[in-house]
Amino acid sequence: MSLFRHLNTITTNTALTLAFGLISFTLLSILLVFYFVLSPMADRAADDMGGLMHIIGKSWTTLPEEKKAAYQIHLREQHHLLITDHPAPLQPIKGHYPFIPRLEKSLQHHFHQTFSIKQSITDGEPCF
Repeated sequence: MSLFRHLNTITTNTALTLAFGLISFTLLSILLVFYFVLSPMADRAADDMGGLMHIIGKSWTTLPEEKKAAYQIHLREQHHLLITDHPAPLQPIKGHYPFIPRLEKSLQHHFHQTFSIKQSITDGEPCF
């Protein structure tokens, strides 16, 4: 009985009210930052990457054969992208990348066809 008397004080009630209010405010702030800041930034980054991949695809078709190997190395090192004229061993993407569905949607917008992003391990580094 004495335990409940200590919990039912004005100090305890005030502390619980403040804690509940601060936790609610923090969760609401995180949700709003995600919805209005992080999600649009991720969409924009996916659109930029889709545009880059579109330009890379167009550039690849016009490159002479002797420059393609250097271009492949540059793309792998700088962007973790793999482009080739020959079929590469591709695997489904392991793990969950929230960026991938956004990138697939962007590629669909740029190329006007459906894309599925796959992963290839080259020199121990994942390439998409």
